[in-house]
Parts: sequence; C-alpha cells; structure tokens
Amino acid sequence: MKCYILAGGKGTRLESINKKRLPKPLIKIAGKPILEWQIRQLRKHDIRDISIISGYKGELIERYFKDGKKWGVNIEHHIEDKPLGTAGYLHKIKNELPEYFLLIYGDSIFCFNIKQYISYLNYSYFNMNGLILTHRSSHPEDSSCLDLNRSIILKWYEKGERFSSAYNNVQSATGIRILHKSLFEQQFENEEIDLDKDILKPLINKDQHHRIYSCHSSDFIMDVGTPERHFQAGHFIKRNKKHFK
Repeated sequence: MKCYILAGGKGTRLESINKKRLPKPLIKIAGKPILEWQIRQLRKHDIRDISIISGYKGELIERYFKDGKKWGVNIEHHIEDKPLGTAGYLHKIKNELPEYFLLIYGDSIFCFNIKQYISYLNYSYFNMNGLILTHRSSHPEDSSCLDLNRSIILKWYEKGERFSSAYNNVQSATGIRILHKSLFEQQFENEEIDLDKDILKPLINKDQHHRIYSCHSSDFIMDVGTPERHFQAGHFIKRNKKHFK
C-alpha cells in the first residue's frame, strides 16, 4: 500500500527546541528526525512506496531524504507552492491516487502493527471509504476525538470541542488513516482543504451510511507537537530501541 506523509508543519509550538527553525518533520527526537522514525516504521512493515507532501522549507526535507534508497524505500517529493491544508494537495492529484492509501501526519511518533491495521480492509462488512486509527490520548483536549460504538463513529468532535457523551466512549483520532480516493472527488470552493473539517467530519455527522470507521490501537502513538510530548517520545524510543531499528 502506498503511503502519503503530510510534512508541511512549521513546528511553531516547538520553537524552544528548534532554534534552526527547521520544518517540524526534521526536528530530531532521540538523534533522528521525526520523519525518519516514521519511514523506518513503514519500512519495517513493508510499506516502501512513500510520497512526502511538504511546504515550509520543503527543499530541506527533499535534500535529507532524497529518493529514500538509504532507508530501503522509494520516496517521491511534492512541495506545495502555497499552503493547501491537510487535503488540498491530495485533492489536486486525485486522479493519481491509488484506490486505497495510507495517510500519516508528519508530526507523530508511532510503534504499532501497521500490517494488522491495513488488514481491516479485508473484512467484508467493512465496505469502507475511510478507516481512522484511534487511541487513548493523554491530551484529548488537544486532539480531534471520536464518539464510538465499537468501530462505528457516532460523532466527530473537533479539537477543543466539549464532549456531549461519556468519555468512556470517546477516543482521540490519530494522524493515521486509510482512505479511499473517492473522498477527494467532490468539488470545493477553495484550494485549501482541511481533511477532517471539510471531508470526514461532515460525512460522520450527517450521513449514517458514510462508511468511515474506526480502528483502535493501544500501542504507542504520540503527536509530538509540544516540547513535553517531544521529550516523552524521545524517552520512549530510548527505552524501546529494539522496536525502532
């Protein structure tokens, strides 16, 4: 399965540890850039066809990773001329997208069974357009959250939105999704498109037959967008080196 990584972040909240003002995916954790840890995990699970979509100082990302051969993967680089949101560039290349693809936000450290996650597509009753990986987050107030009934998403709460149901049913959406190309075939007024707000959430909250599902993981997945979480992820990697080779 092909993987697209959204690597356009500036790392504004990480300024205290990013004196060189590198793009967020190039900020090092435990000696390596965030994006490199992601690529190593993808290769570990035989995901070798990778497209990196960058913007801010994207040339630095392209210069560092080149074609990916150093890591045993094949990397294509796409650098936006202007910010297009989390779905704008994917909409722009909608005719080139594979039927299903893996999408990862370039600001997370993760260690989970990607093959098992992808295998959910094989369940016949999951005739899906999207599969959102969820987990129990230590910072739900800083995440998109989903109200769930097992794999069924009942409601999508945007970052900072108060929950209207018991927290036991609510999990945080990670920046890891499997998506069907049909999600990007609709027309939008603006070039800048937000994947959650403009595409996924409207389907969840308005259409009971949206075919967007959830898949839970109890393994390590952490958004490292703050200095505190950056430190925690680095500590986890150092304590679990065998899983990050």
